[in-house]
Amino acid sequence: MKKWISVLLAGSLCAALLAGCNSSSSSGSASASGSDAASSSSSSSSAEATAVDYSAGLTEQGFVEGVTALDYVTLPADYNAIPLAETDVAVSDETVDSSVDSILQSYATSIEVTDRAVAEGDSVNIDYVGSVDGVEFEGGSTEGAGTIVTAGGTGYIDDFLDQIIGHTPGETFDVNVTFPDPYESNPDLAGKDAVFSTTINHIVEQEVPELTDDFVKENLSETNGWNTVTEMKDGIRANLRENNIYTGVWDYLMENCEITEVPEAVSEYQKESMLNQYRSYASMYGMELEDFVTAMGLESTDALLENSAAALESYAKQMLITQAIAEKEAMEMTSEKVADYLTEVDGATEEEIANYEDFFGAPYMAMNALNYYVGTFLIENAVIA
Repeated sequence: MKKWISVLLAGSLCAALLAGCNSSSSSGSASASGSDAASSSSSSSSAEATAVDYSAGLTEQGFVEGVTALDYVTLPADYNAIPLAETDVAVSDETVDSSVDSILQSYATSIEVTDRAVAEGDSVNIDYVGSVDGVEFEGGSTEGAGTIVTAGGTGYIDDFLDQIIGHTPGETFDVNVTFPDPYESNPDLAGKDAVFSTTINHIVEQEVPELTDDFVKENLSETNGWNTVTEMKDGIRANLRENNIYTGVWDYLMENCEITEVPEAVSEYQKESMLNQYRSYASMYGMELEDFVTAMGLESTDALLENSAAALESYAKQMLITQAIAEKEAMEMTSEKVADYLTEVDGATEEEIANYEDFFGAPYMAMNALNYYVGTFLIENAVIA
């Protein structure tokens, strides 16, 4: 998928189509945060995706209803041949290699290491049983379930995670700590010395696959069309270069387009679009929008919109410019062109395309396709020297 494409499938579409997700809470008195991290319990909740009219305010062409963008936007004379410098779009070998490393990391597998001592920064699977004055206390044990910690980290009380450094998988030893005072999670333990009988089960390491033609063919051929390391690197370079061109042409347009004003309908669409996405996220957690926003640490949706004002203004201007270019070039978003867009972006089947349209509505799908075709137009016509 081209990264510059409007993230319809990666963002609001996927979030909204999910019916629910798992949420978990943990407890255990070795945790430094005040919650008890020695044992954990999880609960699952699901909620139907919040009913949202994603196509509200849009025409069948994906334009904003009641808005002729060219009434508000004067495009630069060279909008269809935007000049860019080669130095600004070129992709270095280092950048390609970094992307290759990221892809390899995404295919890394966890392995259990038992033949060396724990070092600072290691991920370690441990079990422990806590006691005060020789008496085990409630919530102070992993109950043999094992838990992953970071050696030398700060996630547990006192210097608990420092004391596991140097020990070897299979070894059982005492970790001595003092609970903080006050200790809101369990006031009865505040200020008391505790002993955690701790066992190192294993060290968790990530094994990154070797970059070979076989790896590329097995894992990246179907999704990216790459069958060799050379094809992979060439493909990554081409994609990154295209992303750079896209960024360049939009920087140019935002700087050189004359916008007399942003119609209220465009601004309101962007605000509602943002809220719709947060409604989808809230629904995934079985929450109402206001509760979800509060859980994010904001007072209200008004505060969310206020914090996002600069971004929303930029999105509104880009939407207006996109529509202006589509008007100027007489682009029409037929159902066939929308289907072609979804096939290009996500390899969507006819059934999936029908599901997307049923859920989001044809105008919303047309708007996303419009973003794609305008972006493609700008990239293909850019003049790079």
